[in-house]
Amino acid sequence: MPALIFNWHQQNWRRHPISKALTKYSITPGSYSAVASEIGTEFRRPEIYKKKLNSISSVIATQNWIIKTTMYNVHFAHQSNTSLSVAKAETYNISHQDQNDTLQMISIIVRPMRQGVSDFHIRINALEFRNLENRVRRPIAIPSNIQFHRNVIDRFVDVFKAQVALNPIFPEDATTEKCFACMLNEPNTKIHKQCADFDRNGAPLADGACCSNCYCRPMWCVECLARWFAARQSDVDREVWLEQKCTCPMCRARFCVLDVSYITPTVDATNNTQSQGTGEDADDTT
Repeated sequence: MPALIFNWHQQNWRRHPISKALTKYSITPGSYSAVASEIGTEFRRPEIYKKKLNSISSVIATQNWIIKTTMYNVHFAHQSNTSLSVAKAETYNISHQDQNDTLQMISIIVRPMRQGVSDFHIRINALEFRNLENRVRRPIAIPSNIQFHRNVIDRFVDVFKAQVALNPIFPEDATTEKCFACMLNEPNTKIHKQCADFDRNGAPLADGACCSNCYCRPMWCVECLARWFAARQSDVDREVWLEQKCTCPMCRARFCVLDVSYITPTVDATNNTQSQGTGEDADDTT
């Protein structure tokens, strides 16, 4: 080890692996001090992004640099000539009791377009993706076949959908209108009271804490309703969002996730649709 350090120390540390890596970005051949000074200046600024990936690795994004530190190496990429893309997303169940309690990790490939500089990977929690994306100046390409939750709201929407799918289906006439929020999807949910007015310990709830009946017709798709629900919760209590309550966007009736059901057309509506289709076929035949 002393011999190795002595070798690195020669020529003002130019033989050190980090110095060699910085030299590849230097305008002056064989010199790394200007690049090191630039990184040092940017690193001391308060707006840098810094995230510990694991016990031995971290990622830092400054104004112009993306840096990954490991136990035995440091990777550098200048953002002006670097491409970033998501390589894969992995989902892990972190609880055997709750299938919705999952963790998503994504792997991002950093490809510096500089001769002699090799690619490196950044593996982060999917919920950190948005923070990293907002800090780097280069777009992060996401292949169409890779799906992941970019923030807590996206994660909650999926959990909300899974719970609503377990609730009883509410029979409702078909509608041709669009969701009042996104104006893209058809309304597919109905809020109607079907929960018990007890807390998790079996004690009766106070009158002001009970859910109430909602008489609004279906006007919201499940994703927009989930986002409305999440937007009215406290950021501090994310683990218990599903246990909380919210108010209907229209009539302000209080409801919980157990009061949300997917709708299905009634028998009369289905028969009317089929009859209309039969009549159109007959007209076409005539």
